[in-house]
Amino acid sequence: MAASHSEREFKAEVLIINMIMKMKSMIKTRDEEQIKNEVAKEIAQLINAITTGQIKISTSYEDPNPLLSCCLSEPIMSKMVTSRLDYQPNIPELLRVKHFSDWMLNIYLGNFTEFMKMINSMNEHELKQHLNMRETAMQFGAVFHVVQGAIDNSAGSHLHVLNRTVHSTVEAKHLQILEKLLELGADVNSCDIAGREALFYCASADPL
Repeated sequence: MAASHSEREFKAEVLIINMIMKMKSMIKTRDEEQIKNEVAKEIAQLINAITTGQIKISTSYEDPNPLLSCCLSEPIMSKMVTSRLDYQPNIPELLRVKHFSDWMLNIYLGNFTEFMKMINSMNEHELKQHLNMRETAMQFGAVFHVVQGAIDNSAGSHLHVLNRTVHSTVEAKHLQILEKLLELGADVNSCDIAGREALFYCASADPL
């Protein structure tokens, strides 16, 4: 999507800090239900701002500032991360404005055929860039996409049917993609906005 004249681009860290400060000024309680509701409202506003062209989140090629992980003990930050912020590739409006790259979507959906076509069309520099690329406010990279995609597209997930309704192709060949990513040297120790590695979500009993 071409940026409108009013669109502002934010680094994920700056956006998250702004959201936390705004909510801390409004929420004067530690009541979990109220925090959950306020976070949901803030994320809805974030998604609306993205889909209406008001803001754009910068793509990054390195781990987020590790200092943000210190905020995980803060209930607001914890709820924000659990809600996955704008990392919701089954919302048609986000797909319409091309909020997610084809690289990310093919990995998330386990579309091994298209993934390999992309790999084979890249030169060495382009491949390295894509392997290091972090997207959305969650700052998820390639290994995160394949792990989260495998979780979301498994038969037991509530997103299993939704993803197959929204997307025309869901091959769900996440294991093959993961093997190829590791072969290409993807960093399994890269961290997201919360300072967590992809293995955290893979091993979590209550995944995002």
